[in-house]
Parts: sequence; C-alpha cells; structure tokens
Amino acid sequence: MPGEFMATNLTPITELASHLITRETAAKTLGVGLRTIDRFIQSGDIPFVKLGRSVRINPSELSRFCDARVTRIDPKRREANRGTNK
Repeated sequence: MPGEFMATNLTPITELASHLITRETAAKTLGVGLRTIDRFIQSGDIPFVKLGRSVRINPSELSRFCDARVTRIDPKRREANRGTNK
C-alpha cells in the first residue's frame, strides 16, 4: 500500500550498536593516539556513527581504513637500494 512502511531484513539498532567500538578502542587497536583517530574521523578517512554525544566506529570500517594503507615494497627496488646505505 502507498505510504505504508515495511521494515524487512533490518537489524535492530541495539545489535548494531553492540558491535561498534569507541574512539579509544580504535586508537589502542591501531597503536596510535586518540588525537590521531580524531584527525582521521574529521578528515573523513574513518567513517563513524554518532549516538547522542558518543562517537562509535564500525570495526569493519577500521579494517577497510587499514587495508587501504597497506604498502608493499617492490623487491627489485629493495635490491637496488640495498647497497646505498653504507
């Protein structure tokens, strides 16, 4: 019917909220300070959920944030640089 809202496959907010972590937990997880987490949140690098005055982070978003920053060193480049640090 028009104008009728049907909620299907929605997860209760209490279940969703129980999986979210605090800024402090995110900072400890990454081994950085709280200010660093705040900067990442303010820049939009780490998405967050605002619940009243509380800021919470979805652990999967924190994982995506880390995955996007994985750096691999090219083995050929490493070999070329090996002899330069004498």
